[in-house]
Amino acid sequence: MTDTVTTSRRSRTKIWSVVIAVAVTALLIVAVLIAQQALRSHYEESHHYDNAAAIPAHNGLFVLPPWAPGDATNITINVQTQGKGRSLTFTTATPTLPAQCVAASAPKQDPVPTLALSDHVRDSAGYRCAEWFVARDGSTVLAWTPYGS
Repeated sequence: MTDTVTTSRRSRTKIWSVVIAVAVTALLIVAVLIAQQALRSHYEESHHYDNAAAIPAHNGLFVLPPWAPGDATNITINVQTQGKGRSLTFTTATPTLPAQCVAASAPKQDPVPTLALSDHVRDSAGYRCAEWFVARDGSTVLAWTPYGS
């Protein structure tokens, strides 16, 4: 009888050890995932504006570049806060970009911060407007630059 009780206790101890190990591992995984998201959001900032007039003057990196048309709406500006790049999307009725923008082949480097691009936009020729690469998808303009300022 004593052997049965001892064996039963050992089995329960092993089971609880496994349960505790699994719980600790799960908590560590959750902590790592939360930390990754916190770091990602710490290094990338995004602002959305209804139109160009809604962008405050003198607000740091969240400004429209000079080549962007004045009728831009639904504007999203993403900034990689360590100076590794900016991306921009907006909608415009203006059919062309200013003369300072010249035709250019698609860059080999993906946008930083991440910018959702369909394959046909990513791989298509676009325009170089100063340090920005600009692509159009209908009335939507997608632009990115590796420079933070």
